[in-house]
Amino acid sequence: MDHHGKNQALEGLRGIAALVVVLSHCAWAFFPYLQSGVMADKVAGWEPWLQESPLRVLYNGTFSVAIFFAMSGYVLTRKYFAHPHAARLDEAAVKRLPRLGIPVFASVMLGYAVMRLGLVPDVVPNARNFLGDWYHINPRIYLALKDALFGSLLYGHQGYNYILWTINIEFIGSISLFAFMALFGSSRCAGIYALLCAGALVWRGEPPYLLSALFLGGAYLHAWPKPPSSPVVRYLLLAFALVLGGFHALSTSYQPLQALAAWLAEQRIRAEPSFLFPSLGALLLTWLVLHSKTISAALSSKPLAWLGSISFSLYLTHSFVLSSIGLASFGLLLTPVGYQTAALLASLLTVVASLGLSTHFRNLVDLPAIRLARRFAKWSLSRDTSASPQPARDAAITPGSQSVALAKEA
Repeated sequence: MDHHGKNQALEGLRGIAALVVVLSHCAWAFFPYLQSGVMADKVAGWEPWLQESPLRVLYNGTFSVAIFFAMSGYVLTRKYFAHPHAARLDEAAVKRLPRLGIPVFASVMLGYAVMRLGLVPDVVPNARNFLGDWYHINPRIYLALKDALFGSLLYGHQGYNYILWTINIEFIGSISLFAFMALFGSSRCAGIYALLCAGALVWRGEPPYLLSALFLGGAYLHAWPKPPSSPVVRYLLLAFALVLGGFHALSTSYQPLQALAAWLAEQRIRAEPSFLFPSLGALLLTWLVLHSKTISAALSSKPLAWLGSISFSLYLTHSFVLSSIGLASFGLLLTPVGYQTAALLASLLTVVASLGLSTHFRNLVDLPAIRLARRFAKWSLSRDTSASPQPARDAAITPGSQSVALAKEA
């Protein structure tokens, strides 16, 4: 833990996951076979080897998204599980709107500016045309403002930032988690209720429901037992988590899991395999990171901690870099060095430029949003407190008043 109470290992894991999302989109843009598994998309002879191996976990953005949600479930309920009677779920819930909404607003308006200034070149790297489908629109300020203010956060609108399909899951999922803990968290059967709710979401099958279940799964990592103490067993579990994270429905190396997915479908469990298995891997990986000193120490290094600190900014802004600097550099390099070298150099430049932009975005937008969210929550709750009847000064101290006192100290 650092002096802000953050788990540095989880921060490092978050940073790696955000970087994997960037690599995922670079793969979609320049080497689409790595993602689709469709032979018509293949542009390089080495692609089948990588796509057919569990190493695709290195660029599987779905696994990263699942990690984000599992970690959110754990982190958002950490204070509650540590001090159930003193935790302020209402304060945590009030923070979510400005904490997420301000960076989302800024990212959408940045996307509008990129398109309005004509910074997205008309370059199509391959027949799949992944980047050709995004940001080649006539930007309209009123539509951008609508998405920035509520469309992306509430409905997942992604016309001005295509990664925002996840942000409404994050917002609604976190608020729903706080509501669940307020209603059922103190019940002896809370774990069973959480399991039933998560199971219903998984059975529903569509990715948004399945990913939402990760909030409950991540929250109740607090109640999971520690993994076996044997280092060999822990590393085997780590390997299994990463294998699950790299799942692809068309990869021959995943035939056993594909068979399991077919059996689940026969049982009318409609969970999408491409999200189900990475989600299970994300929960397993997060659990291991929380309890393994060796893994935790590796993820707590200063470079990874820094990467974790800019992870949200990196997630929100990298698509603009890829669609502008990435595409432009690819177009300039294509004739002199050939497709593969141009694609690799463009991807490298995208990563470096995205890290630079994310650093500034964090300082100018993300950190002020965190501070404003805290002030907004204190202001909002202080108004509720001042409006409510005050107990007599000489009233006896009750368990309820003790809880309020603990909450203020927290």
